Amino acid sequence: AFIDLLAGYAMDRWGDALGGLGDSARLAVEVSVQEGLFATGLGAGLAELYRSRYAARDAALARRLVDLGWEGLAGALGLDISEDAGSPMLSTFPISSAGPFESAVAIMATVPALPSPYRKLSALVTACTDLCRIPASDDGVGGEELMRRVAVVLVRTGGLGGRVAAEAALLADLVPDGLIMGEAGYVLATLQGCLDFLEQHVGST
Repeated sequence: AFIDLLAGYAMDRWGDALGGLGDSARLAVEVSVQEGLFATGLGAGLAELYRSRYAARDAALARRLVDLGWEGLAGALGLDISEDAGSPMLSTFPISSAGPFESAVAIMATVPALPSPYRKLSALVTACTDLCRIPASDDGVGGEELMRRVAVVLVRTGGLGGRVAAEAALLADLVPDGLIMGEAGYVLATLQGCLDFLEQHVGST
């Protein structure tokens, strides 16, 4: 709400100059305001607030994944990791190699350190785009297949450095509404769905 207020103030002051651009101009102002805020101590404080608020949830998920191990994770996600499976995800096991997911793992691992919701979201979109380029065994990479791949990458990054719940909540709350559509919205929904699945179905306790 505070960010919306600042964006509204900017539009009131410069609305005549930007009015011709309509919604695009307002979105650009919102993103610029956010970028500026998150470059200050306020942004770091907000990020730390989310990490503290979701620390217990993130720690519980991390313990589950460690207890489960790779074979258990593969079973929970419906992945065939047998030697003759021919799956493009085979080389992501064991954890010492990310195989064809290496690029997505490297990109997603940077998310917690990125300074603003917009940059975090942009990195997630890029990582998911890379995941969708990996050949699938069927006609394409659908929502369920993408969720499986994101789940593997999340585990490979240690749950975004043990902060996946905090990062997902921060993005859900602070990404400007104008960005929650199309590809970016699909990526955010996939991330949240993946987190929910891992929490609800991975591990027996």
